[in-house]
Amino acid sequence: MTIKVGIDGYGQRGNVFKQRLTLTENLKNLYDLVGVYDSNPNVRDEISRDDSSFTVFKSHKEMFENVDLVINCTSTEAHYKTTSSALKVGKDVLLEKPSTLHWKQDLKLKKLSEDGGNLVAVGYVEPFNPAILYMVKNIDPKSINLVLIMRYGPMPAHRKGDSRTIPIFHHMI
Repeated sequence: MTIKVGIDGYGQRGNVFKQRLTLTENLKNLYDLVGVYDSNPNVRDEISRDDSSFTVFKSHKEMFENVDLVINCTSTEAHYKTTSSALKVGKDVLLEKPSTLHWKQDLKLKKLSEDGGNLVAVGYVEPFNPAILYMVKNIDPKSINLVLIMRYGPMPAHRKGDSRTIPIFHHMI
């Protein structure tokens, strides 16, 4: 059984996830990239013209009806709204870091996740690093309670404005 995936936000990060999900052999057997959604209609039109290998959804609702897992690659400002919407309709979410702009929103997402029994993974810094790929191939995911990846080194200049949040949960099972 493969997990049907939708990517929300098709900028640089969304495209990286698309490439990895469709080109990495270990992931191709686990995940089926069903489609993508972007709030910008021009981006949706461009994707439709350039790549016919998946659906370009016209709304969150359409995407949520067709996937099991949402990879949230939207702007940090949109993370809470998109993730909470997905959780409310029973979808699991892989959420790019930082999770939200305010820790109170993190608490609300945590509660939605727990109440609905859905998974939320936050801040997977290097999801396609060989160590993670090894885990995907060789370790039963039900045996994992927490995956915590820490970054050592300076924060890239383009991300310094996103450091306002303190992620409360990185991965919940």
